[in-house]
Amino acid sequence: MNETPANEGFLWDALGFPGTPTTTNGVNVHEGHQVDVDGYYLTQTFTFDNFSIKALIGQRDTEETLASTYTGEAFNNLFDASRNLERTQEQYELRFVSDFDCDINF
Repeated sequence: MNETPANEGFLWDALGFPGTPTTTNGVNVHEGHQVDVDGYYLTQTFTFDNFSIKALIGQRDTEETLASTYTGEAFNNLFDASRNLERTQEQYELRFVSDFDCDINF
C-alpha cells in the first residue's frame, strides 16, 4: 500500500499518488493485511530399553484478510483485490528411534 506522506514534496504525491488509504470497492485497504493465527502443539516421548517413541500432534487455525491496491493509488480502480481465507492445518507424527549398542540404528 502506498503510504507516502501527503504534502511533503515526495515524487509520488507530486505525480498524483497521494498515498491516502481509503476503502475502495468493498476492499478495506486502509486497515492493511490482517492475519490471526492460533496454534496448539503437543509433543510426548516414551522411552523404552532400546528405543523410544515420540508423538507430535498439532493444529493451527489461520484467518487472513489481505486487502491490496496494486496501483498504489487511493481511489477506486480495477486493481484492488482482497485475498480472504480461513484454514485449519493438522499434524500427526510418530517417530520410532532405536538405541541399540551397535553400528546400525533407525
